[in-house]
Amino acid sequence: MKRTLLGLALAMLAFGANAQGRTANMAAAAYVSPYAPVDPSKMSDAAMRVAASIDRGGMADMWDGASKAMQSRVKKKDFVERIGELRKKLGPVVGRSWIVVHREKGGAGTTLPAGQYASVEFELAAASGVKAKELVSFTLDADGVWRVVGYTLR
Repeated sequence: MKRTLLGLALAMLAFGANAQGRTANMAAAAYVSPYAPVDPSKMSDAAMRVAASIDRGGMADMWDGASKAMQSRVKKKDFVERIGELRKKLGPVVGRSWIVVHREKGGAGTTLPAGQYASVEFELAAASGVKAKELVSFTLDADGVWRVVGYTLR
């Protein structure tokens, strides 16, 4: 009986050591993500600040701090007017909750220009009872700073 228990204990030890060796080898050949590092909490906080600024009518300030990619696609006046109209139809926001933080890499084979992107999707509720989806998108600019590249309200 003692021999059987000793044999079982040695077998378990050998199995454990072998499993640890495989884990170490897997760690050595770790996956390297093609995505820029993003802290989801910081990204959702930044998106919340952008959305709150829009709640207060700060579309012009948002455009001023946006990525050059956005500024080259949309004129400031058009952006301010378009977002202002959307938000006016919606009415005052009484609640907002983030749903997901999403990363994407643009370039060949995608619908986005080359670059790194992160978006935060919110569900928001208006005083009118209307619920909508809000998407605040960022791009990683060449200087290493994440800047707003888009805002969508559905």
